[in-house]
Amino acid sequence: MPVRAGVEHGPLVVAPSGPVVELFDGLAAETDPARRLAGLSQVVLPRLAATYAEHLESAGPVSEGAVMAALTVASGRVVGEIGPGCDLAQRLAAPNPDGAEFVRLLERPFEGAVGLFPGVRPS
Repeated sequence: MPVRAGVEHGPLVVAPSGPVVELFDGLAAETDPARRLAGLSQVVLPRLAATYAEHLESAGPVSEGAVMAALTVASGRVVGEIGPGCDLAQRLAAPNPDGAEFVRLLERPFEGAVGLFPGVRPS
């Protein structure tokens, strides 16, 4: 991995900790596809998009031009999946309306945070 002044690369190459682990454990344990899709489209993807946006706002075109290009493409794709994912989750959940409670449960560890990785500042 390239070395950048002032950036410790160790934390960038390990699995995330904190509420992200709780989030993915909750999704993995869920057996209802509609609830799992709701969690993905209403919690994970919007938080991932916010994380990408935050990084793009702080990135410099000279030092991170390639990263900015990749984030722009990835962000567009993530944002493009949120609406259809939410629509499909809503249609699948029609007979099972407790999907909103599952989404609130997944969202709880992130209260007050913007992105998917609270406490991690973009480079």
